[in-house]
Amino acid sequence: MSPRPPLAGLVPRSWREPAGNAEAGAVRPPGRLLWVRGANAAQIGAVAALAQRLQDEAGPLSVLLTLPDAVPQTLPESLPGAEMLVQPQPAPGRTAARAFLETWAPDMLLWLRGDLDPALLAEVAARDLPAILAEAGPEALHLTSGGWRPGALRAVLRRFSRILVSDGPVLARLRRAGADDVQMELSGKLEDTVAVLGCNDRERRDIAASLGARPVWLAADTPLDEAALLAQAHAVANRRTHRLLLILDTRNRLDGPEMAARLQAAGFQTALRSSEQEPVETIQVYVADGDGELGLWYRLAPITYIGGTLTGQGLRHPFEAAALGSVVVHGRATMPFAESYRRLAAAGASRQVSGPEDLGRMVEGLLEPDKAATMAHAAWDVTSSGADVTNRLIMLITEMGDAPRRGA
Repeated sequence: MSPRPPLAGLVPRSWREPAGNAEAGAVRPPGRLLWVRGANAAQIGAVAALAQRLQDEAGPLSVLLTLPDAVPQTLPESLPGAEMLVQPQPAPGRTAARAFLETWAPDMLLWLRGDLDPALLAEVAARDLPAILAEAGPEALHLTSGGWRPGALRAVLRRFSRILVSDGPVLARLRRAGADDVQMELSGKLEDTVAVLGCNDRERRDIAASLGARPVWLAADTPLDEAALLAQAHAVANRRTHRLLLILDTRNRLDGPEMAARLQAAGFQTALRSSEQEPVETIQVYVADGDGELGLWYRLAPITYIGGTLTGQGLRHPFEAAALGSVVVHGRATMPFAESYRRLAAAGASRQVSGPEDLGRMVEGLLEPDKAATMAHAAWDVTSSGADVTNRLIMLITEMGDAPRRGA
């Protein structure tokens, strides 16, 4: 299968719809549609990864993700190329629920976490839509309305054919609330995953040989307005590591010449990849303005700063670098991949910085081989976890799609 370009099939218009109207301007795609009722925008990456796997393995399928938050205005470039729309959650009440279901006509529902809506789920049941509750945590014990009526929670829980529970204590509480043991199974969270970026291996070997033992760090997907910031950071990192090379991958490929000119003006010997220049020993900054080469640079650089995270928004998924053994350094702007950054930080596999001076000092400290290797190993553990949950959901969703429905 040929790889899809980033964001192929996503509907940018649907990301820009106002949060007050779930249907405004968006059109249901043809064919089967899985509705994923999300809990927050941090789940976008994980749902996109699930959608990609489903479309690759289960045949034609579109995914509609609804969120309670405002729909993000900017599309991350490194989301999987899945057929996925993102819309606001339907408004409360059965009238809005009916309108939403009539507009989108989903074939099945995946509800993430909790905050269960009895009115909406009653309409789902009336249409005989198969439904799964996944990542069921304490929120699954909360109803958005009618929560104190006797048996209300039990009736809502029984509307799901399967409940994937986050841990044992929650499973016990759901059992007491009326969920059937046959419905439930212990499972982890739906974790964000990314495809491993490829590269030309011969070119990787050639560049690695020319660099030898020279220390290298990478700024990935860098916007032009971070040129001065990176010049300052590289100057700090160079104070005690004089042979240090910065590979500067540009967000906009047309910005390569201007990026190189700005770094040259800042006092660095600079080379430009699109001009077929090489990162020879005298070059301090190598501006990488080619297309589709991040997989190459991640493999060559043991440290990666995710461009945009200090000044605006990082559009590359941090797992791309982490999965290829490059330690992730980033600023505070981590949405929409905040959960993935949190997981890396919790494992000691990434570092957050506050500005260019801090970034330069961090790069200098991480150039110690043992420190970078330990962090890279922890990052690999994070990026490779969660596969079991994704595999289980793919199996259940495929079974739901194949099962006959009443009246069908």
